[in-house]
Amino acid sequence: MSVQVIGWMGAFMCLLTACKLEREKASAIQAPNVLLIYVDDLNNRLGYYGDTIAITPHIDKLADNGVAFLNSYSQQPLCNPSRSSMLSGMRPSSLGINSLGQNLRASFPDIVTLPQAFREAGYFTARAGKVFHQGVPDAIAWQSAGADDPKAWDKAIDVPGFELNSNGHYYNATPWRKHPSGAGGAVAWLWAEKSDDRQHDYNVATTIIELMKEERTAPFFLAAGFIRPHVPLVAPKRFFELYDEIEIPLPPSVPDDRLDMPAEAYHSWAANFDISEEDTREAIRAYYACISFVDEQVGRLLNALEEKGLADDTIVVFVSDHGYQLGAHGLWFKNYLFHESVVAPLIIKVPHGMPSRKEKRVVELLDVYPTLMSLAGIKPPSHLEGQSLLPLMRGEPMDWKDFALIESKRGGKAIYTQAWSFMDWGGEDYELYDLQNDPFQFHNVAAQKQQIVSQLKELLNQVQHEK
Repeated sequence: MSVQVIGWMGAFMCLLTACKLEREKASAIQAPNVLLIYVDDLNNRLGYYGDTIAITPHIDKLADNGVAFLNSYSQQPLCNPSRSSMLSGMRPSSLGINSLGQNLRASFPDIVTLPQAFREAGYFTARAGKVFHQGVPDAIAWQSAGADDPKAWDKAIDVPGFELNSNGHYYNATPWRKHPSGAGGAVAWLWAEKSDDRQHDYNVATTIIELMKEERTAPFFLAAGFIRPHVPLVAPKRFFELYDEIEIPLPPSVPDDRLDMPAEAYHSWAANFDISEEDTREAIRAYYACISFVDEQVGRLLNALEEKGLADDTIVVFVSDHGYQLGAHGLWFKNYLFHESVVAPLIIKVPHGMPSRKEKRVVELLDVYPTLMSLAGIKPPSHLEGQSLLPLMRGEPMDWKDFALIESKRGGKAIYTQAWSFMDWGGEDYELYDLQNDPFQFHNVAAQKQQIVSQLKELLNQVQHEK
């Protein structure tokens, strides 16, 4: 074969390779990128959700340009069960995961998790920070992967965070004589005076932005796992100062609040802290400071998408794993079935002209997995127990389940609808609250509304039977 022919063939092969790369690049542009922003222990104290104190301009802007689900609920108000559920698409009781120490991948070696489904569809997948469960603050300080799923990622980065090794004012309001946990379960806060890069969540945003810069032909699925506002409540000092001139109200309360509740509803080691009014206000102020700190990191991510020309090709999901009690019913932390613990803000922004909207119908975090499969045009695995939210997002008329099933580590289960919350603790121990007229769940009307109790108990049994 002549040198001329060899040269021509080499040029032809180069041309074929170039064409293939261009086709892959074009295909990648058609397939949407995904940015998952996962927040820890955030209830619905956001400006867009109606909170008049929270300073959250970047999250509010995202909601303004996307679909904000105003009645979105976690499957269990505890980090690991909730994250395992959303990322597997299965309910905690189906998984048998209801505590912090269990590992989804160890229990289900063959399950296809949400980021893994994107990876198997040809996406580049990467995370920075807490997506699957990691302990806060210890695992973060050690840069431990925790209960991460190695099959999910092309790249997994446990970024540094020096949360409690940060100069500034530190205060712990926890009554230690009643407290068995460490800083990750303490009503404690720190006004950090060191630079932002001492904070885990700042480093998460920085890492995700660097991943956005990488040249690749495949679309990406990037997950930013922020740990704030999980306790201890640590943020740079300037975020505390945002709330200096704001009077922080105490949680609404009524005398003898617990008398009409089963003991299981509030039984926990954090149920009788009796934290002072001053410390309660300051703890809530610190929670807001952490939310505003996360909001700034969300803004950095969204600005980076714009600057890199990726915003029009990227689905953005903002979600919390569950809510948080800040003294309501005299309770702190999570793992209760009250509204403050089980809510989980959910915002989805889709490029290419899907209209923004506020969606009031009840949805579950279980629905995130099938929704992203629909939006990306990927065939979903057969094990998913949720429903795609895409018809709701489009505003299409449809029959929607309009309820959420929430489970408790202590055995109770709840059904939330737009009108009612119903808790079944076994036997004849029920709670029923009229959410329209009693949004703070002060008056258990189960004894007076037995027909509604029967209807919601039947629905609860039906959902559990269908799993």
